[in-house]
Amino acid sequence: MPMLQTALLCDSAQDYEGRISILGGFISIAQVPSLPTYMTVMFVGRVSITDDELDKEHEFEVKVESPSGVALLTMIATAVPSPAIFNENPELHVGLNLVLQLPLAINEVGLHWVRFRADGDLMSSLPLLARLQTPSQ
Repeated sequence: MPMLQTALLCDSAQDYEGRISILGGFISIAQVPSLPTYMTVMFVGRVSITDDELDKEHEFEVKVESPSGVALLTMIATAVPSPAIFNENPELHVGLNLVLQLPLAINEVGLHWVRFRADGDLMSSLPLLARLQTPSQ
């Protein structure tokens, strides 16, 4: 089974040949001017795949849920990691970087959840608290 090594929400991220550059990392609060509001956050994760999981199809899902449980966004991707591509260092597990842009329509204040699943198993739940800006913010 794939294992999540790390995950975070950020303002911007790019994958450059296996290294990820992150700006504004570890977002957990979104100050919104009004409702509804539209915003984009980035989900960045790294998944470890063991040798016995190579050459098998894996499904990855990122789902954003509102405080009332409404699914705001669901993204699903599949990958078949190949040993021919990834196994340059056999002592290390294969690592897959995930950099996903999440366009969100925020319709309510409160605690939203960004949930990541690999092969159907919940690996991470990242909080995103939406709150209205006050005039001084």
